[in-house]
Amino acid sequence: MPTGGVAQGNTTNASDCNVFYNGLKTRYGASNVYTAGFTVGSDTVNMSSIASVTNFRAAKNLHVLYWSSHGNSYPKLNYGGPKEFKSGEVAYVDWCDSLTNPLKVAIFAACYQFNGNTNRSRWANNVMRRCDLRVMAGYHEKGPTHQIDRDIATEYFSLANGGNSVWYSWEHANAISSKGKDWLVLVYHGDGRQYYRMPGFPGNTYPDPNRNTTPIYRYAGTISNQEVPKTSGASLGSSPTSGSFPYMLEIDSSPCKMLDVDKLNPSVTICTDAEMNTMFYGVRENSATEVSARVARSHNSDLFDALVDKEILEAGIVDVYETAMAEVLQEGEKEGPERIIGSTRRIFQQYEGILLEGNCIVSSSDANGVIALNNRWLRTKAIKGSDHVDLVTDESVALKDMVNKKTGNADLLSDLVSVQPLYVRNGNNYVLQYELEDVTGRRVLLDSKFVDRL
Repeated sequence: MPTGGVAQGNTTNASDCNVFYNGLKTRYGASNVYTAGFTVGSDTVNMSSIASVTNFRAAKNLHVLYWSSHGNSYPKLNYGGPKEFKSGEVAYVDWCDSLTNPLKVAIFAACYQFNGNTNRSRWANNVMRRCDLRVMAGYHEKGPTHQIDRDIATEYFSLANGGNSVWYSWEHANAISSKGKDWLVLVYHGDGRQYYRMPGFPGNTYPDPNRNTTPIYRYAGTISNQEVPKTSGASLGSSPTSGSFPYMLEIDSSPCKMLDVDKLNPSVTICTDAEMNTMFYGVRENSATEVSARVARSHNSDLFDALVDKEILEAGIVDVYETAMAEVLQEGEKEGPERIIGSTRRIFQQYEGILLEGNCIVSSSDANGVIALNNRWLRTKAIKGSDHVDLVTDESVALKDMVNKKTGNADLLSDLVSVQPLYVRNGNNYVLQYELEDVTGRRVLLDSKFVDRL
C-alpha cells in the first residue's frame, strides 16, 4: 500500500493540508498518511509547532509528499520563519542516500521552488536522477494564498481521482487561481512518462525511466512572446484602489451557470463541487506537440464564443497564458528550446473591478483543440443592507502591523509592495479581503473588515 505525507509549514492556515490529507486517506487509508505541523480537521496553525526539516528528511520513506509553506528561490522552505531550511540541499543529501527510497511524487505549495534554470537543473539532476522521484510539482514564481490553495487542492484530487496525471491535475487545478500561470511540473519525458499518475490512483502506467538517459522536461505556464490576438474585457491585476464596496457578496441560490458542452465531446465529466454544481470537462491529456500561440488561443476563443454569453465575455476579467515545455539539461547548461504546446483562456467574475477569486470559466487547448473546460461561474449579488468597506490605499507599515496583530507573527511580512482587494469565497458568500505581498514575495490575506475597524 502506498504511503503519503502532508506537512504544514509557516503559512497561517492548514485548509489545503486537510484537503490533501483527506484525498490521500481515501486511497491509502488513514494509517498510511502521515501529518506534520497541523491537527487533522483544524485549519488553525500553531506557528510554534509547524513542520520542520526533520519532517522533510523523513519524506524519503513515503511515496507522496505535499508540503505547504512560504518559500523562496534559493530554494528554501518555511522561508522567513524560525524553522527555515534549504530544501534543495536537504533533498540532495537526505532523499538521495538510496536509490530504493520509495518517494515518487513531491508537491510544493510554496513560492519559487522551481524558479530559474539553475534550480530546475539541480532538482532534476541532483535529486530526481539520484533517487526514485518521478515527478515534482510546484511554482516557478509566486504560489497562491492560503484560501485559494485549499480550492486548488480540492480541484487537484477531483482530477487525479478521475485517472489524470500529476501534470494534468496540477496544471488544471491551478488554472482556477488568478496566479494560475505560475505552476510548474518536472517529470521524465518520452513513452508517456510525462503522464505519470500518483501511486495508487487510477489511470495508465508507463515504463520506468532510465535515470541516466531519459530526458526530464519542465512543463509550465508562461506568457508567450509570439504575436497573439488581443483579448476583450478587463485585465487581470487592474483592481480599483479606492471606493466603498460591499463587505460580502451572496452566491445566488441557483448553482453554477450551465454550459452546453455537447460539441466539446468530453471524455470525462467531473463535478468538483456537488453543492454548487461546478463542472470540469476533460477531453484528453496535452499532446505535447508544438503549436503557435495564435492557433492554440483560437481553439479557446472559438469555444468561448460558442458557449459563453456575450455579457460575460465583455464584463469579465480576462486572462490568457500559454503552456510551454523545455528539456532540463545538466547544471551550467541552458534549458532546451522552449516550445509552446497549448494555451489557457480564463474569464473571472468581478464586482465593480474587484476579482472574485476562483469564480471563473477556463478553457485549455493543445495543438489539436480544446483539452479541458472548467466551469466554476457562480452567480453572485450584493446582499441587501450589507456592510460596506472603504478600500485602504495606504501601503505602509501600518498595514504590516495589522497583519502581525491578526496573526501574532511579527516576522510574517517585511516591507509591503502590494495591497490588492479580492473577493474570496467563504461558504455561500464571497468576502472582501486584502491580498498583501511583501518584498520577499510572501503573501497573506487579511479580512477587510478587520482593517476597517482599526
